[in-house]
Amino acid sequence: MDFEFDEIDSKALEDLMETVTKTSAKSGPSPEHLKVLTKFFGHKTFRPKQWEIIFAIMDKRDVCAIMSTGYGKSLCFQYPSTFLKGVTLVVSPLIALMQDQVLALTVSNIPACLLGSAQNEQRKVIEDILQNKYSIVYITPEFCSGDLGLELLKKMAQQLKIVLIAIDEAHCISSWGHDFRSQYRNLGNLRQIFPRVPVIAVTATATTRVRGDIVKSLQLRDPLIVCSGFDRPNLYFEVYQRAGGGAFKDLTKAMVYEKSEWKFSGPTIIYCITRRQTEDLCEILKNCGVRCRVYHAGLSQKERQEAHEEFVRDKVDVIVATIAFGMGIDKPDIRNVIHYGSSNSVESYYQEVGRAGRDGLPARCVTIYSSGDFQILRNISGGSVKKETALRQIEDYLTTRKCRRRFILEFFEDEVGEDKPKQRCCDVCTQKLYDNRTDQEKYEGLDEKGRYDFTEDAKKFLKTVALFGGKCGLTTYILFLRGSQSTRLTEDKRKHPLNGCGKDQSEEWWKCIAKILTAENCLSEKNQKLSSGFTYQALSLTNKGQSMINGSEKLLIPPPSTVLTLLKQKPAKESVWLTTRPVNTPSTSKQPENTETPEEIEQRMSLYRKLLDQRTDIAAKLDCMPYMVASNTVLMEMSKCKPKTIADLRTLNLEGFPEAKILKFGAAFLGVIARQLKLNKPKIREILLQNPLPDVSMTVTAEVSCSMLESGLTVGEIAAKRGVTVGTIASHLISGIKFGFPVKMSELGVSEEHRDAIIKAYRGLVGPPLSPVLGFNSVRLSEMKERCPPDFTFDQIKTVLAYLEVRCHLAALNFDYEEFEDFNFSDVDLKTEMKSEEEGPPLKREKKDCDPCVDAILDSPPREVKAEPKKSKKALPPWLVPKKLS
Repeated sequence: MDFEFDEIDSKALEDLMETVTKTSAKSGPSPEHLKVLTKFFGHKTFRPKQWEIIFAIMDKRDVCAIMSTGYGKSLCFQYPSTFLKGVTLVVSPLIALMQDQVLALTVSNIPACLLGSAQNEQRKVIEDILQNKYSIVYITPEFCSGDLGLELLKKMAQQLKIVLIAIDEAHCISSWGHDFRSQYRNLGNLRQIFPRVPVIAVTATATTRVRGDIVKSLQLRDPLIVCSGFDRPNLYFEVYQRAGGGAFKDLTKAMVYEKSEWKFSGPTIIYCITRRQTEDLCEILKNCGVRCRVYHAGLSQKERQEAHEEFVRDKVDVIVATIAFGMGIDKPDIRNVIHYGSSNSVESYYQEVGRAGRDGLPARCVTIYSSGDFQILRNISGGSVKKETALRQIEDYLTTRKCRRRFILEFFEDEVGEDKPKQRCCDVCTQKLYDNRTDQEKYEGLDEKGRYDFTEDAKKFLKTVALFGGKCGLTTYILFLRGSQSTRLTEDKRKHPLNGCGKDQSEEWWKCIAKILTAENCLSEKNQKLSSGFTYQALSLTNKGQSMINGSEKLLIPPPSTVLTLLKQKPAKESVWLTTRPVNTPSTSKQPENTETPEEIEQRMSLYRKLLDQRTDIAAKLDCMPYMVASNTVLMEMSKCKPKTIADLRTLNLEGFPEAKILKFGAAFLGVIARQLKLNKPKIREILLQNPLPDVSMTVTAEVSCSMLESGLTVGEIAAKRGVTVGTIASHLISGIKFGFPVKMSELGVSEEHRDAIIKAYRGLVGPPLSPVLGFNSVRLSEMKERCPPDFTFDQIKTVLAYLEVRCHLAALNFDYEEFEDFNFSDVDLKTEMKSEEEGPPLKREKKDCDPCVDAILDSPPREVKAEPKKSKKALPPWLVPKKLS
C-alpha cells in the first residue's frame, strides 16, 4: 500500500545513514574471508562499503545499500552464501540480467539457478533447489507472488539454510522511483516466510524519499543504510545541441576518426526517444559501415533477444534502442552511452549512462538533443505533474553552466567536493580549464559583469503572447515573430504590424527567450489537450510579464549556456589557452607515463587483440558472454606482463580472474602468449650455432634427415626414402636435437608419460648433479633402461636426455628462445595438484558442439608450477634443483 513520505521520520533516516558498524570497520575481513573472496570472485580485497555490508549481513542485520553502478553490488549478496555455505534468495525484475549472472557464477564454480513465472524445466530446477544443489537462487517478483512460488518459498524456509534475501533494483519498490513495479510492493511478505533471515535491498539510484519508501515497504528492521556515493569518476559527461547537419554529423561528436573513417571507440548504446528514431538512426549507421542492431518494444521477443545476444557477445558494436533496452544488460566494457534526444528524468538518465564503463575504464556519456525533444516527452507523459517536474530537472541538467557531475551529485544529495573545474570530468569543466577567459571576454554583447540585455527581445515576445491571448504554444509565437505567412496563422495575424518583428533572430534564439521568460516568472505554462489526444504547452502572461511590457525594468542577466552558443564569439588570444592537447578522450588513469617504444606498444596491442579473439572463441564454445571468461582489463594486463606459466598467472593476482577461471581458461591464454612471444625470440638452432653444446658432432647425412623432417615427412617416410632403418633415422634426429633442429619428442615416439617416467629415472640415478651437463654425460643408458618400464626403448631415453641437455644448456646461458615443443621447460615433470573440494562442482557443458582442443583446455587443469625465487640467471626447473642433505 502506498503511503506519504511525510509519515517517515526523516531525521531518523539521516541518523540511520550515519550508522556504521564500528566493529566491521575496525576489525576488517579475516584471512579466511579474503581466501574465499580470491578463490571464487578473483578479488584481492573488499571495497570499504562492501565489507561493511557483508559484515552486517553475516551479523544477521538488514541492509539498504545504494551503490553506484560498477561498485560491486552483486558481490554483496553473492558472497555470504558462498562463505557460509548456505543459500541466498535473489529477487530481480530483469530476466536477462539474472540469466547472465547465473552463467557468470557457474563459470566461477558457484552453483546458481533462475526461477521465473514462465520458464522451461521448472520442475527439475525446483527439485534441485530443494536438494540443496544451489548456493544462489534467482527469482522474479511475479514468481514470488504466485501460488507455486509461495509454496516453494515455504519449503525452502523449512528445508534449507537460507542465509540472505536480496532485493535487487530495489528502487522499483517505490512509486517515487523511475521504474516502479507494482509486484515489488508485495515483497515485504517475504518477512513472514523468513522471519529470521536478513534482507538486503540494493539499487544504484535512489533519492532520500525513495530510500525511505524502500525501508518501509520491505519492513527492514534497524537496517544499516549504506550509500557508496553516486560518483562514477571514469565517466565523462558531454552535451551538444543538434546542429542541423543530419544525424550522422551529430553523432561524429561522440565518435573517433581513424584510418579515414568515423567509428565508435568501443561497444556503444544509443538511446532514442521513439521507435521510429531508432530505426532511422540504425539504418543511417549501417549505411556508414557500422555494425549495429535496433532494439525497442515493438519488436518480437525473438528479435529483441537476438539483438541483446549479438551486442553482449560482441557480434555488433552498436545497439540503437529506446529505454526498453538496458536494465537487463550486464556488459562491463561499454565505452559510450549516447542519448540522441533527451532522457525523461535525471534518475533515468543516470541509470542509463550507468551502463557505461562498468569495468572501471574511461567511458563517455554524450547527449545530443534539441528543444523539441521535451515536447515529444510531454506528449508521451500525458501531462503528469510529477513527470513535468522531472522533465524540467533534466532540461536544467542539459543547459547547466556548472559542472555536470556536480549537478548530478547534488540532485541525489550526495557529497560534492570543491566547486572548481576538474580534469576528465565533463565538457563544462574542460571548457573552463582549457579556456580561462570570462564570458565577457569570449562573447560579444555582455557587460563587465557577464550579463546580456534581453529587454528588447523579451518585450517583443511578451507582446506577441498578449496579442494571441496566451492560448498558443511556442511554435505559433515563433512563426509570428519570424514573419511567417503560414496558414497556421490567421490572416489578421499575418498582416499585423508586429508580424516579423523578430525575424533577425533564429528559431533557437526565440526558444531560449521563452525559457528565460518562464524562468523569470514572466510566462506561465499550462498543458492543453488537442482533439487528437496530444497535449501542448500553452504560454500565457503572468502579472510580472504584463508589467514588463509597459515598464522600464530591464532584463539584464547572465545568459544560459544555450544562449552562449548562439552569441558571436570574440577571437581568442593564444595566451588564454592553457594547453593545445586534445581533451575529448577522457581518462582517469593514474598510471605513470608510458615509456614503451612505438614498436613495443604495437606488439602489446597485437597480443591483446589475439587474446580478445581467444576469449571470443572460448565464449562461443561455452555459449556465454566474452566478459564472463575474462574482462578486458585482465587481458590487457596479460598482454603487458606476458605470463608464461599457470604459476605466473596466479602471481599476477588478476582482479576478477579467480582460481576457477585460471584452471579453465589459463592454458588457452598462455598458448596465445607463447605463440606471440615466438615471433620476437631467436630460434634454438640460432643460439646453438653461436653457443654449441660441448663435445657434440653431427654428420651431413644426419643433417639431411633433420631437413627432411622439417619438410613435413615422418620418421618412417624418411627411412623409406633413404633406404635405412627407422632406428638409424632416430639416431640422426637425436643428434639434430643437440644442434637445435626443431625435432619434437613426440615425433620420436615419446609421449608425456614416457617423458615423465624417464625424467624420474634420471633423477633417481644421478641425484642432485653439480652440473646438469656433467650429469647427462655420466649417465649409463643401461641403468636408465632398468629404471624405466620394460617397453621403453633406448631411443626414447636418448631423446628425452637430449632434450634436457639442450634446455639446461640454454638455461645456463640465460637466453630467451623460441620453444617449438608444446610445453614449457619449467613444467615438464610437474603434475596438477588435487583439486580442492571447496572449489565446488565443475561447469556443466554440452560437449557435442565443442572443439576437442577446447574441451581439453577446459576440462583438464594446466600443470601447476610453484613460483621460484628470482635469480640473476634463469632458474633451473624444480626437478633439477639439488636436494637438501639431511
